[in-house]
Amino acid sequence: MTNACVIVLVGLPASGKTTFATSLSDHVASSSRRDVRYEVVHVCYDDLISFEDDPSSWRDVRKNLVSRVDELVSLNVGKPPVQPENRQDGEITFARGRTIKTLIIVDDNMYYRSMRYEFYRLARTRNLSFCQLYFECAKETALKNNLMRDGKSRVPDDVIVRMSSKLELPDGDRNRWERFSLTLPPCTYNAEVHRRVLQLVEEAMAEVFTPTEGVPPEDRDASRAECSANLLHQVDILSRKQLGLIMAQKNKEGLSKQELSKISTCLNSKRLGLLSKIKVGEVVCPEVAHGSSPEIVLKDWVAEVFGSL
Repeated sequence: MTNACVIVLVGLPASGKTTFATSLSDHVASSSRRDVRYEVVHVCYDDLISFEDDPSSWRDVRKNLVSRVDELVSLNVGKPPVQPENRQDGEITFARGRTIKTLIIVDDNMYYRSMRYEFYRLARTRNLSFCQLYFECAKETALKNNLMRDGKSRVPDDVIVRMSSKLELPDGDRNRWERFSLTLPPCTYNAEVHRRVLQLVEEAMAEVFTPTEGVPPEDRDASRAECSANLLHQVDILSRKQLGLIMAQKNKEGLSKQELSKISTCLNSKRLGLLSKIKVGEVVCPEVAHGSSPEIVLKDWVAEVFGSL
């Protein structure tokens, strides 16, 4: 059990993530509970960039976001109380007489699962709990909300449209590490929503993680490399089989050799692209729950991936 939780916010720009983070912070600050005090550390990606900057710089800022959160964890988690007069920038002042629980809110769009997995991995390394909040918001609503922002904070419309087509929703059934996830309705940040979120946080905090900090780095790296190579090999084999099934079906449809060749080339290109993305971490394969067959889970996932092509 831990007393700190990394909370990743997921959703389109202008879907209400920052508004919620502020409302939750205000809610816990005014809480009358005598046994627990929640302290919120809010890390907002929009505060670190300007949408007037070159979009190529956004990725570098996002990479630095993980390091920034790690620094804040070091500063705020597991440290003795400090008095207000000794407080450093970014450091929480603790109240005496209560259990202090730290909520580290990562406020970004997090539309790719691989982006969120970086923070899950950070939480595991630091022996912290982890949960996700998905902000349900239609593309049209996000575009409308975005128009009401001032020029500096307004996101280009094409960014919202592109993200809406690429957004990968949390899926705790398929990925065990995403099991502590909650979908929030649009713009309803009342006491009941705050209660549900804090309940999710408490459930995540009750989960016992096995810390990895005691494992020598070289052993962790070797193990990860071995697992990664084995995973790629399995996906490679399963994707070839899946492509064979697709081509067999296309052949039954009476397509010409030229059409079949074009489809085969396209599918193989996408297969190689998938393997490349898995290798660099842009695509995260589903975790295998205890008692499940890894081959069946991966087989179903590969079939779903290529079934949507």
